[in-house]
Amino acid sequence: MKFNELFNQVRFEFDTETALCVVQIYSINLLLKPKVSEMMGEKSFEERIIKKAKKLLWESDPSVIEQSIKIWKQVHNWESRKTMQGLGGCEYKTFRQLLGDVQ
Repeated sequence: MKFNELFNQVRFEFDTETALCVVQIYSINLLLKPKVSEMMGEKSFEERIIKKAKKLLWESDPSVIEQSIKIWKQVHNWESRKTMQGLGGCEYKTFRQLLGDVQ
């Protein structure tokens, strides 16, 4: 995935600060390697990413961070729907629509 594509989509739907936070969280996700304990279910890899993200984004508004985390959790769904658009009945959804499906 191209970071600028993710940034532009989130910025289009939300705001610039949220878009930057989402890209930073996604970058953390790509940089960290899962530990064996996280693969065995003793700890959560997602929790470690969120902990690192909150530590990194300490200057941001907590509500922006929480919104960014929710969006980051939907990045995979957004990317796969965007890629598969039209194949097998898969329709393109925006992040707002994906977040609405979750809530």
